Amino acid sequence: MTANIKEIFENNLVSLFNYQKHSIEFLVLVIQNTNYEQLKKAKSSLKKHNLIIMTKLDFKEGHDVFPIEFLDMKSSYKMIEGEDLLKDLIIQKTDLRHQLEHEIRSKRIHLKDQFIQNEERDFILRILPTLTPIIKSLLFLKNIEFSNQLDDNLSKLQEAYKIDPAFLSEIAEIEEGKKRTDKEKYPFYIQRLDELLTNLVNKIN
Repeated sequence: MTANIKEIFENNLVSLFNYQKHSIEFLVLVIQNTNYEQLKKAKSSLKKHNLIIMTKLDFKEGHDVFPIEFLDMKSSYKMIEGEDLLKDLIIQKTDLRHQLEHEIRSKRIHLKDQFIQNEERDFILRILPTLTPIIKSLLFLKNIEFSNQLDDNLSKLQEAYKIDPAFLSEIAEIEEGKKRTDKEKYPFYIQRLDELLTNLVNKIN
């Protein structure tokens, strides 16, 4: 795959790397300029991946707008080819705090209608992939070292923000098949998530 991408994009290829978002692996392609002829040629190689494509300008101008996503990338990436753009990337805490408040408020506001509109089990299993980058960012905001281990991060989050995120470990066990699904507990998990988001908004505001 790498050889094919290099051949197609040639000097337009800036960087190619993988990163892990919770249990989902993404392929990130950074190019100098958008060229749809090249993208068309690369379709068969790229479309099998969870994919993020951006220009180098998008990358440079995006990290202050989307610091949560860039911090998540920086914490778990593996270079494949090209320039290591994340190595010296600096995340500003003022930018991070702003996006955290926006994301947490937005998730809390939309929690009820999403619960109504989606299958409960599917909804439960989408919680961790969306919350994991937020948890890392919350720890970073407090100058606390985080890892890619959920239980370790939840323990640190509990201590730093004086909240109880233990129910997220239960959801992780359901996701990994270690715990049987109890449908009667689904509303309980959502209720706890609502309370968690409310507490977090108050603590970072």
